[in-house]
Amino acid sequence: MSELRVPLAGRLRRQHWLALDAVFAMALAAFVVPASPRIELFGLPEPVGFVITLAATTPVAVRRLWPAAVYWVVLAACAALVLLPVITAPFVAVAAAGYTVATRLSRRAAVIALLVAVAVLLAGVFGPLGGQAVTAAAMVITAWGLGIAIREHRIYVAAQREHEIQAATARERLRIARELHDVVANGMSLITLQAGVAGYVLDSRPEEARRALGSIEETSRAGLAELRQMLPLLRDDGDASAPTGATPGLGDLDTLVRRARETGVVVTVETEDARPLPAGLELSAYRIVQEAITNVIKHAGPARVTVALHYAPDALTIEVGDDGAGQTDNTCGHGLLGMRERVALFGGTLTAGARPQGGFLVHAVLPTGGAV
Repeated sequence: MSELRVPLAGRLRRQHWLALDAVFAMALAAFVVPASPRIELFGLPEPVGFVITLAATTPVAVRRLWPAAVYWVVLAACAALVLLPVITAPFVAVAAAGYTVATRLSRRAAVIALLVAVAVLLAGVFGPLGGQAVTAAAMVITAWGLGIAIREHRIYVAAQREHEIQAATARERLRIARELHDVVANGMSLITLQAGVAGYVLDSRPEEARRALGSIEETSRAGLAELRQMLPLLRDDGDASAPTGATPGLGDLDTLVRRARETGVVVTVETEDARPLPAGLELSAYRIVQEAITNVIKHAGPARVTVALHYAPDALTIEVGDDGAGQTDNTCGHGLLGMRERVALFGGTLTAGARPQGGFLVHAVLPTGGAV
């Protein structure tokens, strides 16, 4: 895919805009200044005409640096040219300076600037401008209105960008909350069960108690490692939707299965047409399986669990079924809610409920979009 090209206006730097303004100001001056000697017809020295015409044109070169000062100097010089009268005032310069005022200053300041310009133009109707005052007024008002529209658009874009940042932050916090729930709740559930087993068989079967304690240590270490990988997300400004490279995926199901078996739950994994998937989708699939197995451990007691993964060209289907005697309510707890949220992130579907033959079944479909 080709890279997006930045518009020409976006590639120009401040010095480029200042250079363009300087060229524009010189063009205006070249057009207006030759008429300045006519000021002698009104008993004023010729240099005065040059000064007034230069004041009406050349400040436009720095209108981006001092918008208010440039506008009032240019407008005052044009007003002098109108009221003398000497020549047709260069209201193109007023329009350019007014546009900058409308985009850079407050709305109140921009409105005052427009009203003063309109007053000068009304005075020009009875001077040398005559009917040209209407054309000049239309030009100044149009430039002013364009500036106001661009200013409002910039404010809207900035507010929208801020809203998007806040929304991305909220999504990141929600993602971290889900991850923390999975790591802490699932890990603590396994630790609680294993600690109960260790306490129960401590005297009669010390070897089994030792294995349970070893499993507690391993589960705790794994949970702490995941937390250390996850908590930096609260400080970093990286992509909120991209998981870190160390996050678990479907390739880590063997460890999950082994830990479940240590609690008395026998887990069998069946995989069909396996292939690599995007890291975010793999993480969500792993968490769905993890949550489903944890629910079996917490609610179904010793049971047999079958995890079936079917890799279709455009979707990954996950089925986690057990033959336990656990709950039949398919709306309970944060676990199923978290699974539904993960599936919804990819536009998939999830159903969960009791099976007719007994036990519980979680069925999830995660679209992959043909990802390989």
